[in-house]
Amino acid sequence: MRQKKKHSIKFARVEGIEVYELTDRERIAELCPDGFVYDLEIENNHNYIANGILVHNCSAFPKPCNSAKTIRERFGHLPQIYLSGTPAIESGSQWFHSFWTSKFSPFNGFKNFYDWSRTYTEPFTKHFGALQVKDYSKSKDDEILAIIEPYLVRFTQKDAGFTSEITEEVIYYPIDAKIKQMVKRLMADLVLEGKEETILGDTAAKLMSKVHQLENGTIIFESGNSMILDTSKAEYIKQYFEGKKIAIFYYFKKEWELLKQVFGDNLTDNLEEFNTTDKHIALQQISGSEGISLKEADVLVYYNSGYSGRQYTQGRDRLTTINRSANHVYFFFDKDGLNAKIYKALKSKKRYNEKLFKKSYKGIINPNCN
Repeated sequence: MRQKKKHSIKFARVEGIEVYELTDRERIAELCPDGFVYDLEIENNHNYIANGILVHNCSAFPKPCNSAKTIRERFGHLPQIYLSGTPAIESGSQWFHSFWTSKFSPFNGFKNFYDWSRTYTEPFTKHFGALQVKDYSKSKDDEILAIIEPYLVRFTQKDAGFTSEITEEVIYYPIDAKIKQMVKRLMADLVLEGKEETILGDTAAKLMSKVHQLENGTIIFESGNSMILDTSKAEYIKQYFEGKKIAIFYYFKKEWELLKQVFGDNLTDNLEEFNTTDKHIALQQISGSEGISLKEADVLVYYNSGYSGRQYTQGRDRLTTINRSANHVYFFFDKDGLNAKIYKALKSKKRYNEKLFKKSYKGIINPNCN
């Protein structure tokens, strides 16, 4: 590899080895004839070279980011192994970008994604106010899988010897009556005006976001200022899990301040501090759902969740280790609130979007909301 000027390749010794008993020896023997499976972890950087093979953390894929472009340019002519627990969970359209970094892709006959999409998707138009955007999520999965099947090797956690099970529990926590009234007025009028600040929900996307914020105790005003409105759910979570070490996922930035206000110095957002102290940890769901382990937590708590089925699937698995028998995941929301509707979509491995939002609240949302 070419290195930056005055930099050289560094060699690091293995600091520790953990050996686990295999429960499915026949499957392991089939894939790993020597009987060993190796998991190398590089602190703060998951990219390294082993036996001439570049190992790269592909958490940014399948989105065609700058990292993907660099890999295609420099290593596209080499054999590649793409590892993912959720390669195309929301749409088969994601498969194109997963293979795109390799010049051996079975889709190399297409100039680009848009050319490919004419064959393997059914594009439709989404409206965001006056803006129109093409959506390619309706993929022809059977046709795509028929092409890529020879390139796939499926290996489940059970195949690898994992016996842990994830149990989910929903705790219905009612939204504050004043917040409910604010949400009702916002849906009807698409605007809430105070003495100094304004909440505007004139498009479906903005309205969904504002309702989502309000129901979880915070709000970002039209001015860009933000405010904590209600800490009662966080206080209830703190009391509910008293005596346990918990990991918390939140969604909106202001919710970190809300949680910190309730938990005080017993809450951190630093993984190393969480692993080495008795403190709880709170992470933004998008950044916390991939590439980290929260195994030191007794339970995982969703204070709030986003709209992505992929992040939901990955996030709930953060407690899993090969020697842990059960992972307990909790969701807290009002049974009639927006989070309940989001959760239903996520359980179906779908993305909750503006279309579902408008359908969920048909007859309640002001018809002028586009």
